[in-house]
Amino acid sequence: MRRLLAQVLASGTAVVGALVGLAFLELAAFLWIRESVSPATAAASMGAANLVLAAIVFLVATRARKPSPEAAAASEAHDISLQLLVAEFESLPAEALMRLIERLTGLLKRKPGESREA
Repeated sequence: MRRLLAQVLASGTAVVGALVGLAFLELAAFLWIRESVSPATAAASMGAANLVLAAIVFLVATRARKPSPEAAAASEAHDISLQLLVAEFESLPAEALMRLIERLTGLLKRKPGESREA
């Protein structure tokens, strides 16, 4: 747990450092562009550059990734177990299904600390 916390802290610090560096680079680019064009044009060009960078980051972050073999196996097991559970519920007679639903709703309505026989 401590190792995970240290890793998260280190990653967070790296992200903050990268964002601060990006902010200074953007400020330097704005000041450099402002010397040759009006401040409004410089601001608009920096805004456009930010939108392009955001679009690139968005596309990289949302591209389809192939799941790992473990994740694919877990997803397949989940799908199979869900299908089996649905098939089992569909095969139950209506009276048994109603009794099961009544028992489950009774459990949900029961207050914490209340005994089962109450």
